[in-house]
Amino acid sequence: MPIDDVHFSIYVINLEDERQRLNTIRDFLRKVRLTPFNVIEAVNGHSLDPHTLVTLYDERSAIDRVGRRHTLGEIGCALSHRKAYGNLVSSEAPWSLILEDDAWLSEETRQVLENADRWLSGAHPRILLLTPLKTFLGKSARPLDNGHDMVDVLQAQSTVGYAINRAAASALISTNAPIRLMADDWVAYRRFSKLDIKGVDPWLICQSDTSSGLEGERSLSRIRKQRTFRYRLNKLRDNIGIKLISWLWWKPFYDLRKH
Repeated sequence: MPIDDVHFSIYVINLEDERQRLNTIRDFLRKVRLTPFNVIEAVNGHSLDPHTLVTLYDERSAIDRVGRRHTLGEIGCALSHRKAYGNLVSSEAPWSLILEDDAWLSEETRQVLENADRWLSGAHPRILLLTPLKTFLGKSARPLDNGHDMVDVLQAQSTVGYAINRAAASALISTNAPIRLMADDWVAYRRFSKLDIKGVDPWLICQSDTSSGLEGERSLSRIRKQRTFRYRLNKLRDNIGIKLISWLWWKPFYDLRKH
């Protein structure tokens, strides 16, 4: 069934002062036949006053998770994606494609989404990542078309483009209110929200060449790590536990791969 015939939505997250990006992705989406779409007015973290920030952001939990304060850009990004989740939950659509305004999309994106419609329309909370994956299991592959497979994701970090269903959107709203996780902390979302997160191999969407102010902020913030006891425990689990299991179990028996 073509995407145009299903109750399916597309959200593009865009800052009010970045209308050129919106025009660019509008043309892009027409080219790959992914229209119409709805614009989510992005939250500019730098415009949040201190009182509002305190009510929307859990600084202590954020530091325990990543060892530093989130940048204002990261907080705004998480709030923007949560805003998109709210729109999905309040709509009639079973699932949505969520894009940031600097996304580049493969021409195969529409066909793959059509083939994933049944899986995404299920009642279980599900997310399909369309961007490059840090690690995934090759032996878990399920064909989506002649050239793309749905795979089990171990590690991933990107919110440039992904599909999410209503149950997952509702779960993420609850898990990240107030904001304590970055928008792209998929490992933590899966742990806290019991999500079924899959990816696509080969990937379909990536960030365009447009420079990202968010990444610049992140690089500076990483210098000012605050290593709390809980943060050290999290890193110990991630660096030793996950890597050990990956090398002893996932790699030899499940064809551990990365993009």
